[in-house]
Amino acid sequence: MKKFLLIITLFTLFPSTWLPVQAQENNQTNSSNLDLTPQSYELYALDPETLSQFYQDMLGMTLVSNAKNNQGIKLGTADQTVLLTIYPANQEKTQATTGLYHTAYLFKDRKALGSILKHLYESKATLQGYADHNVSEAIYLADPEGNGIELYADRPRDQWKYDDQGNVIMGNDILDLRTLIKDVPAFEGMTADTKIGHEHLTVNNIEDTQYFYSQLLGFDVTSQDEGALFMSSQGYHHHLGANIWLGQDLPSPQVGDQGLKQVNWQIKNADSFKAIQDRLTQAGWTYDLIDDQTLAVTDNSGIPITISLVSSN
Repeated sequence: MKKFLLIITLFTLFPSTWLPVQAQENNQTNSSNLDLTPQSYELYALDPETLSQFYQDMLGMTLVSNAKNNQGIKLGTADQTVLLTIYPANQEKTQATTGLYHTAYLFKDRKALGSILKHLYESKATLQGYADHNVSEAIYLADPEGNGIELYADRPRDQWKYDDQGNVIMGNDILDLRTLIKDVPAFEGMTADTKIGHEHLTVNNIEDTQYFYSQLLGFDVTSQDEGALFMSSQGYHHHLGANIWLGQDLPSPQVGDQGLKQVNWQIKNADSFKAIQDRLTQAGWTYDLIDDQTLAVTDNSGIPITISLVSSN
């Protein structure tokens, strides 16, 4: 197992508060029936094998399949569910672009989060920060190629707080590390109940991002802060974060550039899947149907995404 220096910083990666916002009638689509959630993501890496080993050693991911026939290195949970695929990059990233801010892995409960945190301490992993967001508790780090990672566990929904309009209130408080790692079970790797809870993207423009992901895809806006926007379906605190903290109007990465290759979303409701296609068509937004259950589209920031209709079982 590779060893990485442990650095605990006393800052978090977000502004001091996240402010809830009320959806305006003309700005967003009602997502009461939308069930759009993150499924997996894909990276371009300068050293795919080393990056894969990091995710196996530090996050306990299972190697589902190695790179064959240009299919990439697939990593996931103990039950072989793929959460990450790594492809070889054509060139190093040399400038700020749109792309990945971080991918957030959601653990089943607080003890599972404490277990991986203790494992990271023992493995001398480099940690960037940690925070209590009221709705969740989170740990932040990055992989060896600079891709951001959040590890978090939600608090029960009956503990979430809401404003007068029913919008969830998220905070940015100090995380109680002492109790988080107290009496936790031994880390057993990334179990089958771990999933991607949300994706947080660096985008080129907040207003255009809200148009694409809210009006066209159907997410509800749940919170906003200076230069950042948070959206979700079915009342979750956020399935998607977007920020312009590196500046507005950033260029999109070129195909093969080190970093984010693609984000893959999943949806279980066939009517919602069809409604997304209809809204994209009405807006004149080009997309491709890979088959009758998967569409591919590029968002306003030049980030490729797919949306797949999956079984509700």
